[in-house]
Amino acid sequence: MDWTSMVEWMGGLLASARESTGTELPGGAGLAGVAVLLVNLVNCFFGYRLFRFMVAVTGAMTGLAVGAVVGLALDNHGLALGLMALLAVALAVAAFRIYQIGVFLFCGAIPAALAYFLWGGLVALIVFVVMGVCGVIFSRPYLIAVSAIPSGLAAGSVAVAMAGVGGTVAAFALGAALAALGFAVQGKSTGKRPEGPAE
Repeated sequence: MDWTSMVEWMGGLLASARESTGTELPGGAGLAGVAVLLVNLVNCFFGYRLFRFMVAVTGAMTGLAVGAVVGLALDNHGLALGLMALLAVALAVAAFRIYQIGVFLFCGAIPAALAYFLWGGLVALIVFVVMGVCGVIFSRPYLIAVSAIPSGLAAGSVAVAMAGVGGTVAAFALGAALAALGFAVQGKSTGKRPEGPAE
């Protein structure tokens, strides 16, 4: 890893799924691909309802990534492990308990992971910040969109790759359909704010 964002960790996970289940390996269904597919489907259809849980996971992953980068940059594996554990717990709790921090991390990390998968680290970092700020400003509709759309597109891409049939057009078509359906389902089945601790 060459930068300290959650974006790289999630983007790397998506990339590993693509490599293990790519169209060049017809019918391949690696564990990484299955995990990424399931997580994205859940987030696509239930991301807003599961917001508190998802941001806690996002915070923990961010802490793991930052701790690993700092520790390894100092060439100290023991420090890396310690920082990873400490920051994972601290950011998970902060994201869960403090609504605006959770919104920023959640809305920034998911689109940024997709951006990293498509365009690389610099674009993903910009997307992370911009989308996180927009999430804080626009709240509910944005939270639904940012969970349904990127996750729907990612799920479509992984599903097509795992099936070993079709290509970019098929992946986009399936992803767009999932994203639209997920957005509609979440819009009709959720209230004003996700359940959880007060802001």
